[in-house]
Amino acid sequence: MTEERLQKLVNYVSLSHVGFTLILISLLLYSNISSEITITINQSLCYLSLAYVLLYSLAFSVSNVISKGYKTDELSNLRGLGRRTYVLPFLLLITFVLLFLFPLFIGYQSYLFHYAYMPSSLYFILVLFDLQIVFSVVYLYRILNVLYFDKRIPTIRFSSVEPGILMSLLFSIFIVILFIALSSRIIDLCMLMIGGF
Repeated sequence: MTEERLQKLVNYVSLSHVGFTLILISLLLYSNISSEITITINQSLCYLSLAYVLLYSLAFSVSNVISKGYKTDELSNLRGLGRRTYVLPFLLLITFVLLFLFPLFIGYQSYLFHYAYMPSSLYFILVLFDLQIVFSVVYLYRILNVLYFDKRIPTIRFSSVEPGILMSLLFSIFIVILFIALSSRIIDLCMLMIGGF
């Protein structure tokens, strides 16, 4: 929660996906779940794995452009940056929101993380899921506060970035937009893949 480096914060935030994946895997190891729930878990794992790879690539690309362009990786040097420039801070914020939103979306869309559908012996998993939501909100608040509400406006200026880094960012944005637009079809594809196994 007190990490001050942008690149490390991106890595820590991605643990939300990893933690959620481990929770789903632990559900698979529970012997008393039905075959229907097993299929839903496998489908969610397939979709979430794809989302994680794409969103982490986007987060890494955005943070890389910011750290290279502003020649700093310290969050304290980026305070108030969102009030001075718009595109990169907004992309960074949206990326963090998506990193947190996809696990929550999968959890509620699949009905796996409702107390009414979960055996009482697995309520501790729901508690872990709820704690993950709390930590996610804290991280998002911190990032939003640093970029937009901190009174200190940075004096650093954006310098040129290698074309390859910018191209990787644009490619990541395009792939993520395509993934979101085709989400329902990708979920169906995950179901077909699971059915094939």
